[in-house]
Amino acid sequence: MDHSVAAGAAASDGIFSKTAFVITDIARRYRTAFDARVRHLNLSRSEWFLLGHLRYFNGCTQQELCEVMDLTKGGMGKLVDRLEGQGLVARSFDEQDRRTRRVYLTPAAAALEVELQAHSEAVEVEALSVLSAAETEALNRLLRKVRQGFLARTGG
Repeated sequence: MDHSVAAGAAASDGIFSKTAFVITDIARRYRTAFDARVRHLNLSRSEWFLLGHLRYFNGCTQQELCEVMDLTKGGMGKLVDRLEGQGLVARSFDEQDRRTRRVYLTPAAAALEVELQAHSEAVEVEALSVLSAAETEALNRLLRKVRQGFLARTGG
């Protein structure tokens, strides 16, 4: 498929009129732009995604990370092993349930996470630069509403 032709297609043309496709395509382009900005950090997409998630949900369980990232327990275990080996995360047993492992950012990851956040914000500013402040707020409000609808139907 000629992506240059697809990129220039009118919004009402074919697949580009499908909301799910547009959301997925924007997310893919966001990840690609972010990957380019953080390439020098030598982190895989899964690694920077996990670190970014822990910035907001530090101490979540490996199972919760599996669900958020659509990874198997084995895949998540390997990912956390790699980050732990780099000194970026640490695991500890849950105080109430010793079978459960929680994952925490280490102090070494704190500075890295600040840099990742700055790159993320730069990509977002660039992506949303075509919208006014009012359009950006409306977009955020509508996307949150769609997300809440999914959460209400799926129970979380």
